[in-house]
Amino acid sequence: MNARRGSAGHLVVRTTADILGAQVGIDAVVSAQDGALVASPTLPLLGNLLTFTLFSDPRIAIESIRTTPRSDGYHVTLAARVPRG
Repeated sequence: MNARRGSAGHLVVRTTADILGAQVGIDAVVSAQDGALVASPTLPLLGNLLTFTLFSDPRIAIESIRTTPRSDGYHVTLAARVPRG
């Protein structure tokens, strides 16, 4: 997985998938959603239907993701909270 670009609230990464025996490069948007860190492929027609959870823990609620460009990639900062109870 390689970072491609970032902005307020999300990071776009490039990963590869094996589809029908062929290696295919796929971009995915990484963002905070409902307390979890998720990735959604940027595929026409299917991108909004497919979401993969990268991190989820009921003890920690991810609230946002922030990226800052650097010369060697991106600095990624996650903001989270620990819910009461």
